[in-house]
Amino acid sequence: MKLRNLRLFCALFCWLVTTQLAVAQVTVSGKVSDQNTGTPLAGATVKELNGQGGATTDDAGAFSLSVSSADATLVVSYMGYQSQEIALSGRKTVDISLVAGDAALDEVVVIGYGTVKKKDLTGAVSVVNTELLRDRNSQDIVGAMQGLASGVKVTSSGLPGQQASIIIRGLGSLTNNAPLFIVDGMIGGEAHLNPADVESIQVLKDASSAAIYGSRAANGVVIITTKSGKEGPMKIQFDGNVTSTNLPRYDLMDAETWKRYDDLAYDEAIRTGVAGVVSRQNHFDANTDWQEEMLRTGVLQNYNLSFSGGSKSGNYFVSFNRMVDDGALYGSGYDRYGFRVNTSGKKGIFSYGENFVYTKTDRKNLNGNPWADFIAISPTIPVKDEANPGGYGYGNPDRANNYGRNLVAMQELRPQDNPENLLKANVFGQLSLFDALHAKLNLAYTNYSGVTNTLRKSGNWTMGQGNDAASLGFENYRSDDILIEQTLNYKKRIGRHDIDAIGGVTYNTFFGQTNWITKLDPLVIGDKYITSLDAATGITTAGGSYQKARILSYLGRVNYAFDDKYLVQATIRRDGTSRLPETTRWGNFASFSAAWRISGEPFFDVPFVNDLKLRASHGTLGNSSIGYWDYQAVINTAPRAVFGSPETKVLGMTQSRLTNTDLVWERKTTTNVGVDAVLLDNRLTFTAEYFHSKSKDLLVYLPILMSSGNEGGNPAVNAGSLANRGFEIETGWKDKIGSEFSYSASLNLSRVR
Repeated sequence: MKLRNLRLFCALFCWLVTTQLAVAQVTVSGKVSDQNTGTPLAGATVKELNGQGGATTDDAGAFSLSVSSADATLVVSYMGYQSQEIALSGRKTVDISLVAGDAALDEVVVIGYGTVKKKDLTGAVSVVNTELLRDRNSQDIVGAMQGLASGVKVTSSGLPGQQASIIIRGLGSLTNNAPLFIVDGMIGGEAHLNPADVESIQVLKDASSAAIYGSRAANGVVIITTKSGKEGPMKIQFDGNVTSTNLPRYDLMDAETWKRYDDLAYDEAIRTGVAGVVSRQNHFDANTDWQEEMLRTGVLQNYNLSFSGGSKSGNYFVSFNRMVDDGALYGSGYDRYGFRVNTSGKKGIFSYGENFVYTKTDRKNLNGNPWADFIAISPTIPVKDEANPGGYGYGNPDRANNYGRNLVAMQELRPQDNPENLLKANVFGQLSLFDALHAKLNLAYTNYSGVTNTLRKSGNWTMGQGNDAASLGFENYRSDDILIEQTLNYKKRIGRHDIDAIGGVTYNTFFGQTNWITKLDPLVIGDKYITSLDAATGITTAGGSYQKARILSYLGRVNYAFDDKYLVQATIRRDGTSRLPETTRWGNFASFSAAWRISGEPFFDVPFVNDLKLRASHGTLGNSSIGYWDYQAVINTAPRAVFGSPETKVLGMTQSRLTNTDLVWERKTTTNVGVDAVLLDNRLTFTAEYFHSKSKDLLVYLPILMSSGNEGGNPAVNAGSLANRGFEIETGWKDKIGSEFSYSASLNLSRVR
């Protein structure tokens, strides 16, 4: 009886739930088509705003979808068309017409201290497709950018934890060619950035786009924005991947082949009477494959966990990262922990937010250059040889007369690790008035601390090295960077006039300090070295240095567009730095650009061209990569003298390095001409650029005779110049086949001379 009642209750409960769901859900149907041609759009996505699930139109453009109420709002999207939001207002049948438009051109691009639609760019800016970054299991955001932007050369060493180098449009300086990185409004930090946290990347390549950064922009600017939460319930995402890496190998001789050719060489030397050569080598008996000893299968493990969400008043994004790279070279490795919190909110006319990231890493540094030593060292030399100090094999005048280095010995006799901690945080607030005026304050702080621990064990790794004493080394570097920025932005569209003007002031101060200590004769128990400095008993040497710099800047930019066809931009920045003498420390950097959207003219009627724009720019950038104290005379306290009776040792002081008090900014003037086109119903995009740049007053550290009294290093002089010119082409194709399959392809070419 009880069982029958239970079944009856369950049936009644299910009926009630089904009835409630039936009452709550409303079925909506309709058709999606092209507004101009009326052609049905198969594969368009229709979903409820802030709802779950969705529907896809069939070959006739028809759809059917259950929504929460008759007053719901539909969101309709289709590749190559502008998305629309449709309020049902009680309707159960609705036909929707979409307007053709290129989403890529409507994309908002981040530029210095602002944003602009991609279609309204007047300068040379490359937008990196961050979707492709996620397909590359890279530990380094710079290395992951390889091949994704024209005019950008990325070179990676392949070593775990070592950041790839990047050069934009060729060399522009003789001292430093690294571009300026801006991550969430903060300077630098790209070396420790988790690629999975990145939302967008823009590369500013000419004076028009980069002049807002003045003296820091001569080598280009890379602006990176990390992810933020979106309105809606919490989204939890986890991804993990494991990648194996194998490095290429030389095709080298084995020991027997090497002996044969070595004997031929000695026989020829004996025949021709080369001094000191009277017999062949008494070869070692080993057959060592040095590549096999050093190369291995590297395994990279990368795990990411993120939480994101938000509401109309605020959003959040929280992420955790764990990465371990064992490295494909013996003795190398990298370990990273990362934590990020990005939040933002809005209340009336106020908006605010913060970005916080902490990264902890530990890198095992590789000693030597394996690829050179693979060739230099003989395969007859054994890895181990107890007859040598330290027990490792290396060259011998009678048995293997070469100075190739034993790479295994280098890693085991001199292990070195480099733990680092990086904390970056910024907070910003903005006040918006009249839907046009926006005042923003940004405060950013960066703290870096890194330690290099070195243990030098007793032993040698190459012939003729001598008996170096065992030692412990400790070096610590710590820096603090504070950035304060205040900007005022006016943005308003009045009829056919579009005005976007910004002005501001920035102040940046930097302080870095290095301390190091080396102590000989560490304690050894058995074959184990005790790596505590207190346990070492030998001579102690120590030292240190510090760097300090400040830069104050005033900036301004005006963007003006008339009728969405004629666009101009003017930018100026004035920088003053403590790294230059008072008489030359201020510099002005300006640019001007213009663009003409020909496709907007009444006379332009080419059906397969959706958008066509010509643009040109000219301007001057600066380079602040100047030594902290290059213009200041420094006193050396090393000299000692003995005076009097009884004799007294007196500390002496002297200026050991001559200085140049007439140093000025390095300057780079660039001219850029480009064309942007969107073709074939917004499926094909094409961009071509021609550029010419000339750098002058480049810093050169010229050697001068020591008889002049200069023995503390070469003084800096503005004596160099460089010129680059070249072209770039970027093209992309995006299309959809049926309702389920979409594809895209891109190609970029560049040449710099």
